[in-house]
Amino acid sequence: MTQITDIDEPVMILNSGQEASPLETIVKCTMMKKANKAPAYAVIYNGLAEVARKHGYALAIHGSVVTDLDLIAIPWIKEADDMETLVQAIIEHCGACGINLDQYGNEQEPEEKPHGRIAWKLFMGAGGAVDLSVLPKKYT
Repeated sequence: MTQITDIDEPVMILNSGQEASPLETIVKCTMMKKANKAPAYAVIYNGLAEVARKHGYALAIHGSVVTDLDLIAIPWIKEADDMETLVQAIIEHCGACGINLDQYGNEQEPEEKPHGRIAWKLFMGAGGAVDLSVLPKKYT
């Protein structure tokens, strides 16, 4: 009888530290995660980063990018535009790409976050959203 340790292929180890049986290996290897919106978010990120850069901000992704696109905008140059101008430019860019953020209930007020960040939740339809946090400009 062939034992799982005699096979030249990788062996799946369970969280318990035990080797998985061949059946457990088949079941675990054939399970797929549900599709999510990450590919759509990846497509729009480059354009959003370019918009942010034109307004004096660096734009970074943080979070899992599974339920929404978590972005943080950091003022990068002294002459960076104000937050509201940046957010409006991002909304306009999305509109130019066929994503009309205004029709999905984006009227809510921005939310204050720790360390002076201001966050906007921009709904995209079909359950998608951009959660944009912008750091304030501060000069010492």
